[in-house]
Amino acid sequence: MSQRLNAIVPDDVFEKLLRLSEQEKRTKSQMAALLIEEAITAREQNAKKQAEVA
Repeated sequence: MSQRLNAIVPDDVFEKLLRLSEQEKRTKSQMAALLIEEAITAREQNAKKQAEVA
């Protein structure tokens, strides 16, 4: 199941999102979803590494 998300981002972030979506031939929504997923995965991996060090 998918959920809808509405976000307000600074103009420069939106422009970067547009460029990335055009480069990868994705919609803005698809690109934003992919970037959010990648960011969450990276945070989870970072938290796991931090827990292993502690």
